Amino acid sequence: MLARLALGNVRKSLADFGIYFLTVMLGVAVFYAFNSVTGQSILFDLEDTATASVFEMTGQMLGMFSVVIACVLGFLVLYANGFLIRRRKRELGTYLLLGLSQRQVSGLLVLETLVIGLISLAAGLLWGTGFGAFKAIGGPKPLDSLDVSELKGQYVEAEVYLIYDWYAYTERTNTSTNRSTVTEKEYIIPVGDAEYMGLAVDAGYISTADDLLDASYELLTGASQTPGESFTVRGTILPMSGESLDFYHQVVGYDDWTAEEQQMFLPLVLKADYLGSMDQSGTWLLTAGAGVALFAAVWMLAGALTGRYQKRIRAYCKASESPEAMLEQLETFYQSTEPVNGVRAGRWMMFETGGKTTVLDAENVAWAYMRTVQHRTNGIPTGKTHGLVVRTRDKKMYEISMKKQDMVYETLDAVQRAMPHVVVGYTARLEQIYNTRLEDFVRLPYDEALRAELFGTQTAAEPYDS
Repeated sequence: MLARLALGNVRKSLADFGIYFLTVMLGVAVFYAFNSVTGQSILFDLEDTATASVFEMTGQMLGMFSVVIACVLGFLVLYANGFLIRRRKRELGTYLLLGLSQRQVSGLLVLETLVIGLISLAAGLLWGTGFGAFKAIGGPKPLDSLDVSELKGQYVEAEVYLIYDWYAYTERTNTSTNRSTVTEKEYIIPVGDAEYMGLAVDAGYISTADDLLDASYELLTGASQTPGESFTVRGTILPMSGESLDFYHQVVGYDDWTAEEQQMFLPLVLKADYLGSMDQSGTWLLTAGAGVALFAAVWMLAGALTGRYQKRIRAYCKASESPEAMLEQLETFYQSTEPVNGVRAGRWMMFETGGKTTVLDAENVAWAYMRTVQHRTNGIPTGKTHGLVVRTRDKKMYEISMKKQDMVYETLDAVQRAMPHVVVGYTARLEQIYNTRLEDFVRLPYDEALRAELFGTQTAAEPYDS
């Protein structure tokens, strides 16, 4: 029923939907056309003639403008969606009076947006790509069928049967556990008649690639006559630059070769499972980005209509003896409690994660501390992310992302003032007590004898410092 009604509404409101259609189509076309610039041959020619820094700067500038365009596209979609909803307020109200539920009206809006959205997405892609949006339908090209002169930007399928060495890796380090995880690793593989290039794989391939690297070493040194087990990857061949190119040259001893011999080492890297920005492969990635922007507005609208973002609060109120009275109390708490970086603490703790509001009983909150994750590339720190971790007496954990470390400290101070029963800060010893002796853990802020038993001569504050 809703599907027929949605299609009928689109047909009856072509003028209103036409504005929405044109807005989305133009936005998608501009979005794709701009992003596809990074995959054009002129930039590859620039990479061949300019310094690496110039090429990287050009890519960074295009990337920043791409973000701006994406934001503008999102604004246009939201504006067009708002315009459409304002024009149809009376119609939507009529549906509610006729007996349709809010969920059904929300579903109707989603279906209508899908109908007009898919059409406008297709039209925008066709316009923005010059009908090149469907070139990727042919799939990847076999790597061994291409000449080395035409590898840049190609979306290929390659059977990796030999790996000479690795030259770079990217790792992610969690500062709370001090545990590092390699997320990407780059290897040297043969290509063409007597050339070499890079292969970048993510964590899912690393174990297989390392096994093949060991087997290749034994084969090349004569220690074994059995080749290693090959594997197949699909991805885009991109220019290699920056630190990766420097590491690559160091490993192959690039400066020790003659100018003619240096041509064997192609400054290219095959990024496995990566859809590059060329028209053969980047279309799908850009389509997904445009699709996200397209449906963000209706998804938010549907969430607001159905109360999806307040689902946890409704469930909390429903579990109380008087749901209406509890909702009123929560509203009073929300209005009267000043938030600190989005966190309200007092009789309850209230915060948002993923657009959804969470409310916790104050007595259920047992522990709060900061978690910082250090990101590394080739062992070099590249940035940190911070979060406020909240853990409860019923062994649930919530994490609230924050931009700066100082914001987390500020929020922890506010939590400690408003909820003095909460343990603040992280140590491995606290983690152990929380996991094995929860009843003792919740007594720590008030039981000096227990603190002396568990932490020796430490003062009351010291166990909570991370």
